[in-house]
Amino acid sequence: MPASDLILHRAPFVVPVSGPVIPDGGVLTRAGRIVAVDRFRRLASQAGQVRELEGRIIIPALINCHCHLELSHLAALGRQVATGGMTGWIRALLVRRQELPLAAAWTAGREALLTMRRRGVALVADIGNLPASAALGQGCETETMFFLELLGGTGPAAEAALAGLPDQGDCAAHAPYSCHPRLLRGLKARAVARGRLLPIHLAESEEEMEFLATGQGPFLDFIGERLRLSGLLAEGQALSELMPPPGLSPVAYLRQLGMLDGDTLCVHLVHLTVQDLELLAASGARACLCPGSNRRLGVGRAPASELLRRHILPGLGTDSLASNAELDIWREMAILQADHPGIEPELIFRMATLGGARAVKVSQRLGAIAPGLEAKLLAVPFAGHEEEIFPFLVNGGQAVAPQWLEVD
Repeated sequence: MPASDLILHRAPFVVPVSGPVIPDGGVLTRAGRIVAVDRFRRLASQAGQVRELEGRIIIPALINCHCHLELSHLAALGRQVATGGMTGWIRALLVRRQELPLAAAWTAGREALLTMRRRGVALVADIGNLPASAALGQGCETETMFFLELLGGTGPAAEAALAGLPDQGDCAAHAPYSCHPRLLRGLKARAVARGRLLPIHLAESEEEMEFLATGQGPFLDFIGERLRLSGLLAEGQALSELMPPPGLSPVAYLRQLGMLDGDTLCVHLVHLTVQDLELLAASGARACLCPGSNRRLGVGRAPASELLRRHILPGLGTDSLASNAELDIWREMAILQADHPGIEPELIFRMATLGGARAVKVSQRLGAIAPGLEAKLLAVPFAGHEEEIFPFLVNGGQAVAPQWLEVD
């Protein structure tokens, strides 16, 4: 390997995430890949050129492992005070989507991606209901991993959704309360056959818990109303005839369906029983928390400490601008810290990087600073001591000003 091809980036501190902070550290890169990370003095003789980063620290880029870019034009909804619980928000969302043109969604989605790029996000796992939304990330420097989201609460609706699936591309299931078991099993079977990840919103609200356990609550009225409007539920017909409640928690329901495994990404996970936590830990299922969206919708706080205690490292997501004021992973870290002051900032930063990479199955190339990984690296201005690094990164918000490291 010619030494002239090797670039050594030197900083007062390097934050590998996969290991301890390295004072007077260096990251050796070649052709966009990380060759080595260590103390500067141990790498200096190998480099063809050295780039000094005085007053800055080197960190891995962030991962947003749950977003809905096609809802970015509904930012006004995300700034409003939520009323009427989860079903109230969904009603408002459906009305707003009908009022605004699709062209606005495309423009706003592209701008959202550019904003995330400026804030140091290397990859976004994007969930969309429109097949055309798969093209939102084309040509953008921030990578998008697109999942086409499916809904269908009745048997016929599930069959129609499965029959209309495209030959290519990844899919997501919306939620257990909006997807018939045939649809859930079908989507999981498709993902397994392709060796792909299947995301699903899970245990997000108390309304969801009540509906799956008893068939009652706000979702009974909301779903019944939607099905009557579509002609799938006759007047006087009980919703339970089409959608009998499983009588289980969302997590236990997925396990019953054979869907709870290491290739299922469970998003939100706000309302978990002790049994649910144990099931998640035993299954190896992947997890994503969305603190900002949860706070905005008033659905509660995910039991992050309990997940970590069971060796589940969640990733972080922003959800959409329809349910969150900003699509900013730095803000998600700060909200999570405020909600869970007992969690060490280092662990929260780990969620935003390596946790996110693991959640969407890209940790073999992103999420840390280690040999062989892609050199998607950020230089962050920092003038403090080593023990101040993670508190600053997690709680600094807009004061954290990441710059992309030039590695070519």
